[in-house]
Amino acid sequence: MGVSYRSTPETGERLLGDFAEAADELHARGVRFAFGGTPPVAARAEALGFLEQTFEGSESIELTLAYLRGDVSEGGRHPTYPQKLIDRIHWKAPFPLLRHHFGLPTMNATIEGIRRIAESHVLDVISLGVDQDAQQSFFHLDRQKPQARGAGGVLVRSKEDYRTLYEAKQAFSA
Repeated sequence: MGVSYRSTPETGERLLGDFAEAADELHARGVRFAFGGTPPVAARAEALGFLEQTFEGSESIELTLAYLRGDVSEGGRHPTYPQKLIDRIHWKAPFPLLRHHFGLPTMNATIEGIRRIAESHVLDVISLGVDQDAQQSFFHLDRQKPQARGAGGVLVRSKEDYRTLYEAKQAFSA
């Protein structure tokens, strides 16, 4: 059930409190309640602890649609993102997937950048931007050129490096 209020936070809090008491039996029977309103009213509504989800207008369309479809993570603050490309395309339809090629000169800087991108929830795919030496010679370490080291992206020299970056993305986007 959707509930909305947009006027003063104090009045909204009082009215929502009254509503929560009146709807307690429905809540006990499993009816789920969501709220939409201005940020100050949504903050007060969320503090009541009665509502499953609050929306104050800054949420992504993906989060809103995911909530309505029942595809949200524990706590309801982030969509449960499909991990396979075709599934993600269908899930996101009718909107396109957004991808960005990303890599900074150090592993730590790249992991921090991945964290910031993943937490922003603005991209669907983070494509790993590795340095030129890895792009040309990853499977032929004997051909690597020290002068090309770090040019154009993150230094990746092992399967473990790739795994570390993948796990960072997974940890931050959950």
